[in-house]
Amino acid sequence: MKTNHESEFISYNARFFVLGVIFSLNFASSLIAWTYAGIPTVSSSFYDSSMLAINMFSMVSFLAYPFTSPVASFLLDKFGLFYGLLPGVLLNVSGALLRFIACFFTSPGSVYGVAMFGQVMAALGQPFLLNSTETMANVWFPPTSRASANIVATLGNIIGSAVTLLMVPALLMYRMNIILLIILVITIVLTLPFSCLPSKPKTPPSFTATVPTTPLQKGFLELMRNKDFVCLSIFFSTMLAVGNTLLSLVTQMLLPYGYSEAEGSLAGGVMVFAGIIGALVFGLVLDRYQAHIFILRMNMCFVTCLLVGFVILLRPNSLHAIYCVSGLFGFFGLGLLPLGLELGVECSFPVDPSMSTGLLWLCSNFFTVVVFFTVMGLSGVGYKTGDFTAGLIFLVVIVAGSFFLALLIKNPKKRQQQELDYARKRTSIVELLEESGTSKVRNSQLEAESYRNII
Repeated sequence: MKTNHESEFISYNARFFVLGVIFSLNFASSLIAWTYAGIPTVSSSFYDSSMLAINMFSMVSFLAYPFTSPVASFLLDKFGLFYGLLPGVLLNVSGALLRFIACFFTSPGSVYGVAMFGQVMAALGQPFLLNSTETMANVWFPPTSRASANIVATLGNIIGSAVTLLMVPALLMYRMNIILLIILVITIVLTLPFSCLPSKPKTPPSFTATVPTTPLQKGFLELMRNKDFVCLSIFFSTMLAVGNTLLSLVTQMLLPYGYSEAEGSLAGGVMVFAGIIGALVFGLVLDRYQAHIFILRMNMCFVTCLLVGFVILLRPNSLHAIYCVSGLFGFFGLGLLPLGLELGVECSFPVDPSMSTGLLWLCSNFFTVVVFFTVMGLSGVGYKTGDFTAGLIFLVVIVAGSFFLALLIKNPKKRQQQELDYARKRTSIVELLEESGTSKVRNSQLEAESYRNII
């Protein structure tokens, strides 16, 4: 079934099914990536490993990203959504299965080693899923809902992390193997609709969806020469690195002040769920007003102030205030994630969306690893949790620096400009044809009148 029958371009209702599939795949991938972040001490006891070794379960997703992200961009560009996503789907399910199988080994080293191998497999599959969001939005959705579609697809990853941070601590009544089995079953169920995924619609939804994309090698070079994209990638990567680091370590940050793991996980969950609301709100504003730069700079002001507030409030008997600041940080901070991805495509058009999106994710994962281990080193985190004050001050400094970098980003909406140019040309042609048709009708009427007069 489709809509806009009289239009040259068609938006099929099947686009919502495609969006749901991409959302589900990113949700499942996030479940695997963040399984251990909310229960660090329990995981450390189960695997008989240090806190650093447990944190590596979360970090491996960022470390593995550079190895498959270029392959993901290539497959999405050349073969479309289905075959571009297929390796990621297979790696994701295989990784979840291996983590569960690891529970049946008897040697502690083998249990941790096999589980980590499964985590690495799932991490290698994640770029195929994350890089697909902009491609899906560009191929299936019209310009009036492209930003919202990209945001919803990306939110699958964010919502998955929030659900994991809240769900896993609630399942501690069960053994670890049962928790991993539950996540494996959820992953398989969420993956099943992928088998029916169409790669692209019969008729494109917009003019820019028909424009040939720049070849990958040439597109990469163009991105490196694009000052707006370079500034955006550094800014985006820094902000995402700060958000990922906070989300990975927020439970450990609260433990030295007398808070429980459940309370720390809830702080992370509040941060993510508020971020979901923020992303949806800002997505609607973007679709309506296209105010990318204004929202970017406004959010950065709030994020910097809220991070300072988090550092000040990190003390005993301040749990509700910490929840409040965490929620506001998520609303304004995580709301920058889909905005950055959308702006990346706008300023780099006609480079393929999978290339620009993949490069943004690649840079952000590299930055996350650097920022994460810097915070760990400054906080002295080894086998047990440490004092994160120095690490948090470091986060405040780089966020403040990113604010000034955001001021350098202009607003070259190349893709939107292509749509406007096409609309103007099409309107001019239609008006010309209408005028031509009117002249022909008028001439026919005069000829008929002359013929009647002759008779």
